[in-house]
Amino acid sequence: MKKIFSARSFSSIIVNFMIKAVSEKYNIIMMTIIYSLSLLSRFLFTYVFLWALFTAGSNGFKLFLLTIAYSLSSLATFALVRVRTARALYPFTSLLLLINLPYLRLFTTALLMGMLSVHTSSVIPGLVSKERLGRVNSERVIMGSLGDLMGIVMALFIKPTWLYIAIPLYLLALLLPRFEYRRSERLIFSEARLIYLNSFLLGIAYSLTPALMVMWSRGNTYELALIYSAPPISSIISGFLGRRLLKLGRELIIAIASTVVMAATTGLMGVVGNPVIAWTLALTRWFFMAMFGIAITTFIQLRWRSDVLPGVFSTSTVVGEAGRFTGAFLVLPLTSMIVQWAFTTAALITLTAALVLLPYKLNTK
Repeated sequence: MKKIFSARSFSSIIVNFMIKAVSEKYNIIMMTIIYSLSLLSRFLFTYVFLWALFTAGSNGFKLFLLTIAYSLSSLATFALVRVRTARALYPFTSLLLLINLPYLRLFTTALLMGMLSVHTSSVIPGLVSKERLGRVNSERVIMGSLGDLMGIVMALFIKPTWLYIAIPLYLLALLLPRFEYRRSERLIFSEARLIYLNSFLLGIAYSLTPALMVMWSRGNTYELALIYSAPPISSIISGFLGRRLLKLGRELIIAIASTVVMAATTGLMGVVGNPVIAWTLALTRWFFMAMFGIAITTFIQLRWRSDVLPGVFSTSTVVGEAGRFTGAFLVLPLTSMIVQWAFTTAALITLTAALVLLPYKLNTK
């Protein structure tokens, strides 16, 4: 009996070890795919976005169209995430890149980026432990920021006429795990009301950013490119710091504090003309913007169940884009303001977005 028991115990240990080894390798492969898609989607979006921004210049109507194209992509993300075959839509959607229309390409790259963001954010909690969520989200930001840097360099020197080459790369998305989706819209809308309000206000503030940057640079392409080199660099820094700072329980505090600093630096950018100082402020602003994104994503992943996450993330995205859409109608009056007042307006909206998250913190005490 002892020999039989020992043999069974030994075989059980071997089987468990093999299952664990296979599971770990599977998770490693999935995370590699997620990181690769983060880099790809952000690279293509930044590339197409900046090219469209350079083309628009300081033309208020073209900036308005650019903002509308981005907003519509999030509305499409909200709808497509709720389709059972959402995972299969990536390669088909990417075919729109073949059409040489700047705003359609912007819509397509933004849509693919948004869908992949919701998808990966929803499945990651099933691939890693709670303790590693902050670290993994930080690493996603690092990879996405590297993609942004690549996109900035490409946008300065190469026209986006080769995008069809990237289409086959989206086939990687077919390998991602399926995400669960609870089809109770009432629950999803009631679960995270303050998150949605925060997203709406930040959406307004973010939609004003391209116009603000163009106003500051007075339409100078190289100064504009200099300012837009700050987001990926600051995101890489925040990604590395986020791996250390984002411990369990700190997510909400970091999210609120980051938004307050974003508001302060936005206001200060309106009163400086020196490119070096402005770049430093932009670096600080986008550093805390990236830190906010990492922190709020981790907070949502920890607070709600996996079957609710796709609904919460996609709803937050579409509400944020409703804010961007609202902000699009502020672009024309904003460009008629003096630079200082335009930046102050965006700063006050950002500060309000920070304050609406405070009840979550008060309720945890």
